[in-house]
Amino acid sequence: YKRYVLWLSPRFMELYAGLYPSPFTDRQAKPSMLRTGGTHWERLGELFLAGVRESEQQPDGWEAAVVGNTMTLLTRIKRATDAQSARHLQAEKPELLDRIMAYVEERYPEDVTLGTVAKECFVSESTVSHLVKEKLGVSFHRYLTQRRLIGAKKLIAESMELEEVARCCGFRDYSGFYRAFRQEVGISPRQYRKLQEETQLPSLP
Repeated sequence: YKRYVLWLSPRFMELYAGLYPSPFTDRQAKPSMLRTGGTHWERLGELFLAGVRESEQQPDGWEAAVVGNTMTLLTRIKRATDAQSARHLQAEKPELLDRIMAYVEERYPEDVTLGTVAKECFVSESTVSHLVKEKLGVSFHRYLTQRRLIGAKKLIAESMELEEVARCCGFRDYSGFYRAFRQEVGISPRQYRKLQEETQLPSLP
């Protein structure tokens, strides 16, 4: 099981929409999960990783390659999302992992615990814990923390006060948020904000 998390900043989408007709509606701009296994979209992950390699290795012309790759990736994600929405799967029982991830996606700013997720899904805590570890390769606690930090990065980019970021993303206090952020990202929240400010995209014409 492979999972890729793609976050598009509001600033990026604003710039994108200024250059091309935006293919994403407000609904599609919200957090969502796209399952590509068993479909002809399952190589989207390879396309994403190709862009990452270009950015990391920076061969001649890598900037143009990353831009082209990103535009292709976004277009294919839009088409895959539309195709998934067009399928009527209401009669199909959602897989347990889907239910767990959907619950975390919706509730991560709240006081989510292994126990609350297990209760919501009508299974034992050990079932949730073992499934997340088996399928995602991380503990439930780390998976939840990673999702909260994705939300934190978004709010930091929107210039929210760091203490408020911690509170809005489900951390009990700033010190816990600081430790988790530094451990996962490698720099402090304040350093991350400074880095974001230094790499600010140019204003639209």
